[in-house]
Amino acid sequence: MREPEYSSYIELTPGSISIKKGSAVEVSVVNPELSLTYNIHYKFDESWRTEVIYQQGKLFPGLDFNLTYYVTNQHAVSDTFMITVFEEPALRDLTVRYNYPAYTGMESFADYHSSGNIRAVEGTEISLEMDANNPLQEAVMIFSSGEARSMNRLGRTSFETSFTLEKSGSYHFLLTDFLGNNSQRVEKSLTMIADKAPEIKIVYPGKDTLFTQNLKQHMKFFATDDYGLQDFKLFYRINDNESQQIELKKDINTTTLEYDYLFDLSNTYMLPGDIVTYWATISDNNPEKQTTSSKTYTLRFPSVEEIFAEIQREEEEKMDLFRKSMEMSDQLQQDFERTRRDMMKRDEYDWEDKKNLESHLSQQEDLNQMIENIAEEYQKLLEKFEDNPFLSQDTLDKMQRIKELMDEIADDNLRDVMERMRDAMEEMNRDELLKLMDEFKFSMEEFNRKLENTLALLENIKKEQSLQKALAISEEMEQMQEKLMERTEQQQANPEQLANEQDTISDKMNALEEQLEQLKQMLDENKDGGLMADLDALQQE
Repeated sequence: MREPEYSSYIELTPGSISIKKGSAVEVSVVNPELSLTYNIHYKFDESWRTEVIYQQGKLFPGLDFNLTYYVTNQHAVSDTFMITVFEEPALRDLTVRYNYPAYTGMESFADYHSSGNIRAVEGTEISLEMDANNPLQEAVMIFSSGEARSMNRLGRTSFETSFTLEKSGSYHFLLTDFLGNNSQRVEKSLTMIADKAPEIKIVYPGKDTLFTQNLKQHMKFFATDDYGLQDFKLFYRINDNESQQIELKKDINTTTLEYDYLFDLSNTYMLPGDIVTYWATISDNNPEKQTTSSKTYTLRFPSVEEIFAEIQREEEEKMDLFRKSMEMSDQLQQDFERTRRDMMKRDEYDWEDKKNLESHLSQQEDLNQMIENIAEEYQKLLEKFEDNPFLSQDTLDKMQRIKELMDEIADDNLRDVMERMRDAMEEMNRDELLKLMDEFKFSMEEFNRKLENTLALLENIKKEQSLQKALAISEEMEQMQEKLMERTEQQQANPEQLANEQDTISDKMNALEEQLEQLKQMLDENKDGGLMADLDALQQE
């Protein structure tokens, strides 16, 4: 009997294919010869496995790895095929490049192996280069605003795109591989850092204050911005007139600015009571130019009366403190003398004595500190009025001498005696302590004498300043009258304004008469002969 003929080739489906991870695949023999036995040979790694195929097919459920396979029977062998398993498309690597706006002065930056969360200043050019785990058919960048941006292909798995960061939000990549599988949605943040507006402060005087009589005011400014500054200006207006501007600095190459300026209106005609309102502005270097204004302050042009009233108020405060210091010092001397005499009567020195002495020393230290504080405040007063044209150099010299006397009141000798007394108190050395107590008594008397001398000088200078106040009122009134006549002749003001200025001059005359009367009552013919003569001369004028 003739043997049957068998095919020398075995045809299989699906052959070599690519699938998504987790997919099921059935391998089948096409037109099998039913009398033969078919075996499938397959491997996931290096080891081959063999199974008999029943019903001429083999199902591989949920493949997670690549599979190589072929089929045999007693007479033939199929070709070898591969099932390639791909994961769903996903981002494998990302590079984000930041090209910052030129005005920030920041260098470009590349963030390799980036998380994809983007944070940059407004207007930054962002470039992204991404690489996927699988060959891709398409890559799209989708923003939270709904905008979809198709990315440009660089390779089988890599794409790129760029955009300008203009607002915060989020985005994700939609990756589609050649099998048509889409990536999972993974949101990444977009954070736009807004360019902050610059800040500017008028550090000094930093408050509403009085103009000096020379119409000059020292000012200090501080400004800052996150990236750069430009166009620094000072604006001012006198009363309700139109504002004027002074360009202080146009080009600024730093992010902070400290600036000193002398505001000078000495060539401007102003009357006592006029108010100058002023403020500063500055811009950042953003092309859109954000401009910020400082707080608004005022400078009021004071009358002579106001200036001297402030001097008098300041000096009265110092004189009251000196009087209080003298009262405290007198009481302390009395208490100390009682303690000293009591100790001289006894041979022993006990803890109660030590306690009393320590109290006396502490009170003297408080007095020393009080005088130091007064001296510091008086120095500020000196600095405040040293450029005042109405105070004579002689008066300023006397004020400086008063300041020096204040510094000398609590001198090193007093402090040295107090320190040595404390040492003797600790050593319980009664004889040395009594000796030092005599020295301390003398130092306290000297302390009081200096207080009295300084107070007498303050009282005396008060009279001189009162005379100078009268002289200043007279000079100011004369200048105002000259200005009024000049403006009347040149018709530089309306009649109502001229009438108001004439009323102001009349008020000055009344103030001068009152000042002269007050000064006359302050002076003593026996002690203030020179000042009396100056007063008589002024009254005659």
